[in-house]
Amino acid sequence: MGSGGVSWPGRLASILLAGGPLGALPSGAWAQAAGDSVGSLFSGGNLRGTLEGILPNRPRVNTGLAWNTQASLAASLGWTDNPGGQNTLGSRSNSPSMTGYVQPSFSLSGDAARLSAQLAYSPSYVFYPSETSQNRLSHYLNAGATATLVPEHVFVDVRAYATDQPSYGGSTTGVATPVPAALTSGANTQVAGASISPSYTTRFGGWGRLQAGLSLSHIFEGNQSNRPVQVQNTGLPGFGTTGSLTTSTEYVNFTTGENFNRFNYGFSATTSQNVGGGSTYSAGGNYNINNSFSYAVSHAIFLLANVGYETVSYGGATSFNGNYVNWNLGTRLTPNADSSLTLTYGESQGGTTFLFNGSYSPTPRLSLYGSYNTSITTSLQQQQALLQNTVVGPNGILVDRTTGVPVSGLNSLGVQNAPSRVYQLTFGAAYVINREAFSATVSRSTNTTVTPSNSAVGTVLPAGTTATSSSGSVTWQHDLDPVTSLTTSVGYSVSDTGVFLGSTGSPRSISAAATLSRTFNQSLSGNIIYSFSERSGVSNTTAIQGIGNSTQNLFLVGLQKTF
Repeated sequence: MGSGGVSWPGRLASILLAGGPLGALPSGAWAQAAGDSVGSLFSGGNLRGTLEGILPNRPRVNTGLAWNTQASLAASLGWTDNPGGQNTLGSRSNSPSMTGYVQPSFSLSGDAARLSAQLAYSPSYVFYPSETSQNRLSHYLNAGATATLVPEHVFVDVRAYATDQPSYGGSTTGVATPVPAALTSGANTQVAGASISPSYTTRFGGWGRLQAGLSLSHIFEGNQSNRPVQVQNTGLPGFGTTGSLTTSTEYVNFTTGENFNRFNYGFSATTSQNVGGGSTYSAGGNYNINNSFSYAVSHAIFLLANVGYETVSYGGATSFNGNYVNWNLGTRLTPNADSSLTLTYGESQGGTTFLFNGSYSPTPRLSLYGSYNTSITTSLQQQQALLQNTVVGPNGILVDRTTGVPVSGLNSLGVQNAPSRVYQLTFGAAYVINREAFSATVSRSTNTTVTPSNSAVGTVLPAGTTATSSSGSVTWQHDLDPVTSLTTSVGYSVSDTGVFLGSTGSPRSISAAATLSRTFNQSLSGNIIYSFSERSGVSNTTAIQGIGNSTQNLFLVGLQKTF
C-alpha cells in the first residue's frame, strides 16, 4: 500500500533487477553483472539469482534507466516415458513420446516519481506429438504496480497473478521449479486473478495516520487439463471443482504516531461483499473489526495484544454463519535490522492456537523464515488473499508484502472449494556462499470442511471431514565454472486425502530433477534437464487423471535466447 517511507513495490523494482539468468556466475561476478533481466521461470540456473534477491544485502545495480524491460524465448525438446504424468491403470501402460515446451518470457521493472511497477509473464506451451490430448498452454504471471495520484495522500495499487495448480495436490516444488507443472503432474488447473485497490492516507502530525480504501478482486480457476467427469449429484462444491469469485472490500485503518513514544494503538474495520462466485458466496460476505496494541520494551522486543470481532458466512447448499471474538497476546522480536519474528497465542475464527510469522537472518548469506496461520476459507479465497498479501519478487516469484520472504502460490491439497478451516505451517531456508546456493522448504496443511462437500468422484462428504498434507523439498545449485552450473532438487509429499479423492490409501508424491545450465554469451544460454516423478499409495481404479498411481522419466535439452 502507498505510504510514507520506502515501500515494498519501490524496493522490489531493484530486487527484480537481481534475478536474471546469471545464476551460473560465481558470487563476485554475479554481483557485478546482476540486474539485466527477470529471466525464465523454469531455468535451473536461476536459483542463485532468486536467493540473492531475498537475502539481506542483496546486490543492486543502477542501470541509469528509469524503466527496464527484457524479453526471452526458451525452447526445450526431449523424451518421456509417460506424457503428462498420466495414471498407470489396469491395461494402460506408459507410451514413450517425444515432448517439449516453448516458453516466451517478458519482464518489466521501473520506479518513477509517480509510478512503480514490476511484471514477469511467461506463457508455456507443452506438447506431445504422439499424444496430443496432453498438449497444454499454461500462463504464469506475477505483476504489481503502485501509482501516486496525490503525493502522500492518494494511491492506487494493482496486482495480477496466474499459475498452474495441480488439481489434486501433491506438489513438491520449492523456490525453484525445473519444468512447467503440465509436464509432470497429471492434472492441472489454471489459476488467474487481478485486483485494483485505491486508497487515501493522511497524517495528523506525530499523533497518527488514517488510511481508507477499497479493493476489487477477481479470481478464476478453470481450464483443467484431463478434466474429470464428475458425478455432480448435488450443488455442493468440493475437491477438484473450479469456478470464479469477485469480491469488493472496503476498509479504514488508524494507527497512532511517534508522539506516543513506546506505545502504539491501531484500529481497523473491514467489510467484504462477494458480487460473483455462485451460491456458496451469496450470504453477504465477511466483516471484521480489530484493535491492536503494542509496547516497545526495547528496540528488539515488542509486546503485542489484539482484540476484535468478525463474522464469516457462506450461502447456498454450503450455508454457514460464524460470529467470533478474536484475540491474541504475543511478542515481536527484531534481533537485527534484517530479522523480525511475531509470535502470538489466542483465538482466531473459533480456533485457539499459537501463530507465528517472520524471518531470521543471522548472517547476510543465510535466511530462515516461516509462518503458521489459520482461517476459514476456500481455494478461491486463498488465491484472493495471495493478491492482497504478496508482491513481485526476484525471478517473478511471490514474496510476502510485509516480510519479503518467499510465498508458495500452490496448495499442497489441490483445488478444494468447500468452505474449510485451514491450518498452514511453512518453514524455509535460503543460503548462498561462494559457488553454492541452497534452498529448503517444509510445509504442512490441514483442511477441515465446515459444510458438506463433494469428493472428486461426486460422493457427498459431511461437514468435519479432514485432510492433511505434508511436503518438503531441497534444491542445491553448484557453480562448476563462471558460466556453468548444476542444479539438483528432490521433493516428497504425503497426504491423507483419500476420502476426498474417492479412494483408499495415502497418496504420496516423489520428485527429483537435475539441470545442467551453461551461459554461452550475454544473450544465449542452454540447459539439459532430467526429471523423475512418481505418485503412489492410491488404492483405486479411477480414471481421473492426477489421482491414480503414476511414474515418469523426463529428459529435455533446451536453449534460451534473451533479447
